[in-house]
Amino acid sequence: MLRNFLSGAVQAQDIYIRAGKIIETKNGKVLTDKTIIVSGEKIKSIRNGFVSRENETDSLLDMK
Repeated sequence: MLRNFLSGAVQAQDIYIRAGKIIETKNGKVLTDKTIIVSGEKIKSIRNGFVSRENETDSLLDMK
């Protein structure tokens, strides 16, 4: 599903994924209430809280 969303968002500058929980793989710690910002095929940043899009052309995927 995420792959289809990412491929359909070609026109968007960035994709904001609001994640209720993600796992930090270095130590196995579960992080909560994060927003993952994807640009192209790479993670641009992970921010605390549920961040709003910066531009109208950005896409939002709410998975919280």
